[in-house]
Amino acid sequence: MLDLMKIYLKPYRSKLVLIAFLVFLQALLQLTLPTLLAELVDVGIANADVSYIVQVGLWMLLITVVTVAVTVCSGYQTAKLTSSVALTIRERLYASVQGFSLQEYRQFGHSTLLTRTTNDVQQVQTILSLLLKTMLLAPMMFIGAFILSVTKNLTLSFILIAPLPIIILIVIWFAKKGGTLFASLQKRVDQLNLTLREGITGIRDIRSFNQVDRERERFSEANESYRNSAIHVHQLMIYLTPIMMFILNFSIVALLWFGSLQLNTGELQVGDLMAFIQYAMYILFSIMLTSVLFVSFPRASVSAKRILEVLNAEPTIKSPTYSLTPEQQSSLRFANVSFQYP
Repeated sequence: MLDLMKIYLKPYRSKLVLIAFLVFLQALLQLTLPTLLAELVDVGIANADVSYIVQVGLWMLLITVVTVAVTVCSGYQTAKLTSSVALTIRERLYASVQGFSLQEYRQFGHSTLLTRTTNDVQQVQTILSLLLKTMLLAPMMFIGAFILSVTKNLTLSFILIAPLPIIILIVIWFAKKGGTLFASLQKRVDQLNLTLREGITGIRDIRSFNQVDRERERFSEANESYRNSAIHVHQLMIYLTPIMMFILNFSIVALLWFGSLQLNTGELQVGDLMAFIQYAMYILFSIMLTSVLFVSFPRASVSAKRILEVLNAEPTIKSPTYSLTPEQQSSLRFANVSFQYP
């Protein structure tokens, strides 16, 4: 996966820098909102200062509007870049397939070449979009929110990172399990396309020999096999979400419990606790996004590997570097000619 991205992301370095800057600006703007909220509660509401509440509220509204605009620009640039990369990969795949001899066609199969040019490229495009959105935003949000939470309260900050080892172990297990299932799913897609292609291109022979029912059974078997594999894959993803939400909600409950104790002793103000909860949401949400990305990564890795197999395949019969034009006078002579099947 990384090898494929290194090759096809080189022409888009300037866009990558622009996207990274926009994501950094987005994270910075979002991290300022909890601090302003804490000031609004502890200063404006506590002192019943209406003018201060309006002033801070307008600043929060302005930051929110700018954040939305930056997020839209970042999403547009990301979509534009990933679509361009996918377009280039499809063109390279098509050019490679056009140079294949019959041996390469038999080696890969028509159905899998079709799947690798469409479905596999789509998987790579999807994970690339997630990488640009999540892998840039999540670390920035995590580091920034953690630093700001430590400045608010050191004790409560450790509650946020306490579930981190458990989350890492869960993600590793899901990633290993997902790699095997995703590889199996892509093979089922190949088989489904093969059966469908044979049924369409050979429809005359199928009807001539009265094999319509048999072909329907073959397609039903391939379709059911794909369905079962897809169900197993989606079950894996479905299990991950409630587990992560349970850890997230449990951490928030623990945070509220210990925060309320510090409120009673006067060690913490209400506004700071509200800001701390927002930072906690940023931290845990960043961890959750990263975990979903790592679980989805194996499928894209399988697709990238299948794409590279086609791109790196060397045709056994290559076009000559020099060819005769119709105007040239030439003679043909066979000498020491041999031929064999592989």
